[in-house]
Amino acid sequence: NSSLSSPLRRLLQLDGSPFVSAIPPRVSDPVGKDIKDLPSVLANIQTDWDQPVGSLNRMSAWTFTHLLRKRMRAHDNKTHDGSVDVLIAGCEVSLWVGEQFAADLHRVFPKLRIVTYSANKLLGLLGQSFPIAQTNFPFHAGSHNLNQSLCLLVSHSGGTFATLACSNLLRSFTPHIFAVTSEWDTQIARSIRNGTSGGGKKGMQVRSYVFETHVGLRTAEPCTISVAATHQLLTQILLYVMHYLRQYDVRAALHSIRPDRTPLP
Repeated sequence: NSSLSSPLRRLLQLDGSPFVSAIPPRVSDPVGKDIKDLPSVLANIQTDWDQPVGSLNRMSAWTFTHLLRKRMRAHDNKTHDGSVDVLIAGCEVSLWVGEQFAADLHRVFPKLRIVTYSANKLLGLLGQSFPIAQTNFPFHAGSHNLNQSLCLLVSHSGGTFATLACSNLLRSFTPHIFAVTSEWDTQIARSIRNGTSGGGKKGMQVRSYVFETHVGLRTAEPCTISVAATHQLLTQILLYVMHYLRQYDVRAALHSIRPDRTPLP
């Protein structure tokens, strides 16, 4: 039935899916369980990034770095249109961790224009028939040009309403939308994969836009393991970008020069 085809495409297979972890067993102290799992979860992230092949996170990092190099060259060639280079959005603790990543990325590449927004404020500014003024905040609907910007949406659950809505909203500005989430097949990951062509020939997917922490579903209300895992993953992305540019693109690595012209260590 064609009337059911669109809703069915939005369904996620939860039972037996290789890309979604099983629901964890009930425990008396879910917060203590999350804290106890911290060393193993962070070790799993590190092990995944150490794989020369087979890591979907490294594939996504390659895509992110490849697009970032193009924007760096536009700065050097004086063809940059003044648009935002990297937009990072999320809600609550995801936004806080994203802001830390933005600070680290800007410290290494001070020439890039990097901004962070609350996903709720993005929806208020860009997702309505008329912009909703953001009182006491120094931006409005015309503050930033998002043409071809790299957007990084951070949501551990992958179903945070505002962040998920931004994955659809931002398509009208840029095709380069990435997600940091807990698993490969969350709602936001599915939304982003459906909105990208992959950049390959004859439909072959050669690019990836999803980063996963491998944390899976967590039932504890306080954010502990999700924050640590997201911060670890974003740090790995930063290290990958730094290593790749220094090894394979000396010209792009010059963007890590400090204003006083001394290179970063």
